[in-house]
Amino acid sequence: MNDTARIDIFEKEILLLPFEACGHKSLFVVIGANNIRQYTNTRRFHGSRPCILHLDPICSHRSRHNHRNVADKLRVWLNVLWRSTNNENDRLVMPFNKRSLPVIQPKGA
Repeated sequence: MNDTARIDIFEKEILLLPFEACGHKSLFVVIGANNIRQYTNTRRFHGSRPCILHLDPICSHRSRHNHRNVADKLRVWLNVLWRSTNNENDRLVMPFNKRSLPVIQPKGA
């Protein structure tokens, strides 16, 4: 077994995911995925709120990725990994959704 197979991404506070499509590069940053269980199950959560940041160096609307579609695919991937890591067989268990893990696209100056 290689070393990457033993990494539990849900122990990490930040996941950096570079993305490229049609020659355009950007960065998706998943913050607080390790807090998803506490965030979705606790009314008074005080940790880092889970979210996806999309950092795009180009401000032109024509060359920008469809960050919502990419974020949706990231949530699907995270849910699959979550079920696998937690030995959850119920495919309806999806702690990562648009409400619990929103995508944010900071605006540049």
